[in-house]
Amino acid sequence: FKCLVGSQTALVDGEKTPHEYQRGQIIFYEGNPAFAVYCICSGAVKLYKSLRNGEQRVIRLLGPQQIMGYRAVFADEYYGATAQAVERSFVCTIPKSTLLKLLHQSHELTLQFLSKVSVELRISEEQMLSLTEHSVKQRLAQLLLSLSGHEFTPTKEPLQIKSFLSRSEIAQMIGTTPETLSRTLHELAAKGVVHLHDINIYVNDFSKLQRIANGLNNGIDVNQVKS
Repeated sequence: FKCLVGSQTALVDGEKTPHEYQRGQIIFYEGNPAFAVYCICSGAVKLYKSLRNGEQRVIRLLGPQQIMGYRAVFADEYYGATAQAVERSFVCTIPKSTLLKLLHQSHELTLQFLSKVSVELRISEEQMLSLTEHSVKQRLAQLLLSLSGHEFTPTKEPLQIKSFLSRSEIAQMIGTTPETLSRTLHELAAKGVVHLHDINIYVNDFSKLQRIANGLNNGIDVNQVKS
């Protein structure tokens, strides 16, 4: 919304509503009408879908400056997932009617959202391809890099992956079992790529993790054996 000017900015400021959510609180439920978009100011939120067997499948972890619910608003559909705060979070809601009005007023804002939709579509396509073409090790490396938010600059100390997901949820996100995830993590730890302490994961060597994420591990294609 930084591209908005004058009365457009005033409209957002006048219509947005701030909310504070504690860890575990639901922000919106899958299947509810999409009456607003949600902008994360601080904290972390996980999106999950409910499966037919009653289990939950985490599909994304979102942080500050990210937006939720806009695709349902644009498509005039129900929310496709449940949003739950995984730490204390501050979130602003912008009514659907306000957002649509702004899109009519600002071509730049429309292009911003179009770009965002396009990027997320590309990411979704890459994730679908990853599940069939990449090994568990490569998928795990890609997820750890994503969760780290690291820019791959050298660090003297191991960097803790700030993840609010359980090992079971991490396994779900990369399409494997908790047992296979555990074996893969310990394999990475044995090679010095990561360090495990209790439930925490620390990255020791980002360059190695990046090579694994790209499909190379000391010159060997990590996708030769898929799990």
